[in-house]
Amino acid sequence: MKHLLNPTQIIAFSIILIIGSLSLTSCSSSGDSEDVPPTTQEPNNNEEPSQPDSDDTDSDDEVSDEDSSCNIIQELKPIIGEYGENSLTIILDWPHDNFIQDSGEYGFVLRRLYDSKEENLLGSDSESGFSLMLDNIIEGFQYEIFGYVTVDGLTCTSISESFVAETSYPMSPWSYMPSGVTYTSNYHGITVGGEPFILLQDGRFFKINENIGTLEQGADFPTPESNPFTGYTRFDLEESAFVKSTFNNSLQRYDQNMDQWSLVTTINNNTGDFSGQLDGIGYTFNFDWSWSYTPNDCCFRFVGDDYLTTELRSTFQNSTDIYAINRSYEVLKFNRDDGTFSVVSNYPGNRLEAPEVNDDIVSLVQGNKAYIGMSLYWDTQETINFLDLYELDLETLEWREIAPFPFPINTQREIGQVNGEVYSYIVFNEGVSAKGHIWKFNPEKVIYLDN
Repeated sequence: MKHLLNPTQIIAFSIILIIGSLSLTSCSSSGDSEDVPPTTQEPNNNEEPSQPDSDDTDSDDEVSDEDSSCNIIQELKPIIGEYGENSLTIILDWPHDNFIQDSGEYGFVLRRLYDSKEENLLGSDSESGFSLMLDNIIEGFQYEIFGYVTVDGLTCTSISESFVAETSYPMSPWSYMPSGVTYTSNYHGITVGGEPFILLQDGRFFKINENIGTLEQGADFPTPESNPFTGYTRFDLEESAFVKSTFNNSLQRYDQNMDQWSLVTTINNNTGDFSGQLDGIGYTFNFDWSWSYTPNDCCFRFVGDDYLTTELRSTFQNSTDIYAINRSYEVLKFNRDDGTFSVVSNYPGNRLEAPEVNDDIVSLVQGNKAYIGMSLYWDTQETINFLDLYELDLETLEWREIAPFPFPINTQREIGQVNGEVYSYIVFNEGVSAKGHIWKFNPEKVIYLDN
């Protein structure tokens, strides 16, 4: 057996990883990427890699060579480099060139901690050493990476390094924001003085700090409802949030400066699941009637009967108008004078038009642009979620398709949504763990698909 670590031959060189593509060419003959950990992957001789048994070695020197080779690799650690225009560079310094030349296979394992997805990425030759190109990392996701080399059926792995992606490749307006919140029911977006908050069905209340991207827990909402079909009327008026559930008569006011809720008034009729505010007046509605609310006299007033034939699924607004989307995917404009709606456009994206009640669609707004899509349907058997998104210009009512949401969603609840002063957000739970997920949308990074 050839000695791999002759001390007189040691020459340090670097392995450069340029993150840009999950489909990579191998320095071995196959060139394929495998989704198996290096400790179980097959070497080039089609034998399962295993630690040689000391009884089968020809000499103590051979055991020493292999042991010392793995000892060196096991002490190495990837270095997270710079973020480039299309890739992230990761560097791993190997002990000398002959070690790589004598190996059967070498590469890296990238593990995405969001869902424990692993990619086994084989190395390819380059002038500077060895490189990999990845194009599927997502800003905000945490990753773990380590290197490996296989020699004579023995796989040696380096120390792993963790990092949180600071940008996405390819570029995307979406980034992941860990919430640390676990909950099994719906999440509701609320604005307070233009700032984004999240209300959970159990009454917990959180502010999204847009400056540092964290959640800050505030005072609990005092009259939560356990019914998962509960909707919430919410107005952003006088730098405060006014909130009422559809199954409770109490209208509560949240003072952000004092971080406290107080009872404003009670109302003996059901308010709508959808709401907004214009010129200091709040409006709440569903598909067959609407009400207005004025904070100066704490009074709800009946506006009109809407007489819509199709239930509403989402609502959004800019500074001048309130809009809604019904289950036929028509975009409707609310008339605050008589509570009626008029159709102004039709959603052009994928949809599942069915009689089931468990469907949803995302509608976010920044300025005079609405971002609509990700239509969702679920029941006890399956979840169907489309990822396409479209920008609607609220002045011209023209649509443009933008880059889709970058990650599949598996939820059986409505997707909460809220607009901040700079960014917009969606929030939902996923899977049996009911872990809450928050995604931030940056309109400055929108990518149009019709260019």
